[in-house]
Amino acid sequence: MIAESAPKSYYAPARSDSWSGWFELLFAWIRRNNVKAFSYINQNWDAQPMWHDPSCKNPTDWGDTRVQTPGSTVLKAWQKTVRERRFLGAGPQLYEAIGFPK
Repeated sequence: MIAESAPKSYYAPARSDSWSGWFELLFAWIRRNNVKAFSYINQNWDAQPMWHDPSCKNPTDWGDTRVQTPGSTVLKAWQKTVRERRFLGAGPQLYEAIGFPK
C-alpha cells in the first residue's frame, strides 16, 4: 500500500515533464510491485497557510499537486491510467469488487 503520495513542486502536474518525470514512474512501480492500494494527495499545498509559517525552518515546496489544475499536463494521462482494469475507484460497486458481500 502507498498510503500518501504526491510529487514535490518540481514535478507538480502543471509542469510539462511531470508525467514522464514522476507520475509515469510511480504507476510503473505500482504495476511492477502489484501494489494493492494507492492514495494520491490531490492538494494545492500553496493555498494552505499552515505550510507558510515564517517560523518554520524547513518550509515545504510541495506546490500544487492537483491533477486537475488548470494547465495540467497530467490530467488526461491520469484519467486514462486510472481507468485501467487493475484500478478500482469509489462507487457503489467498490466493496463488492474487493470481495465484501452485499
